[in-house]
Amino acid sequence: MLQPASLKNRVALFSVLWGFLLVLTISALSYGIGKNYIREARFHYLYDMVGRVCADLDARLLWRQHLLVQAAKQITPQQGLAEPESARLIGTLQYLKGPFNSVVLYGRDGSILADYPTLSSLHGMNIADRDYFRETRQSLRPQITGPVQTRGQLQRNIIIFTVPLKDANGHFA
Repeated sequence: MLQPASLKNRVALFSVLWGFLLVLTISALSYGIGKNYIREARFHYLYDMVGRVCADLDARLLWRQHLLVQAAKQITPQQGLAEPESARLIGTLQYLKGPFNSVVLYGRDGSILADYPTLSSLHGMNIADRDYFRETRQSLRPQITGPVQTRGQLQRNIIIFTVPLKDANGHFA
């Protein structure tokens, strides 16, 4: 019969409890290490995916900017843009509608002269106070904005590509 107070029984019980505690501790440590390993693997996967998406986005943005630069090189207004000439010019840029939601020609003063597709809400609008217009006008270089909130009822965020039109002397037209 077992004697609860015997030394052998106490040592056996202590050994079983110690072994159980050791297994529990090792399991907890293994779980923590495995959890960190999985978290690290996820992080590296997401980092890689974000890098791929950014590279793809950069390539698409540069391709669209290149299209606009090539289109702008074909247009050389003589004395600045007037509305009748703008409507004709915008008609030659209809092929840009695929990669862009719309194409807009601005005058030297920032007023919208023509757009494709025609949106009546844009006519008469002036964007001379917008940073992208001022930077394009000052630097005479193409610009790609960050998200810009549109004016009017929609108030949506868009990315704007600008390319300056230059006259025969290389000045802002």
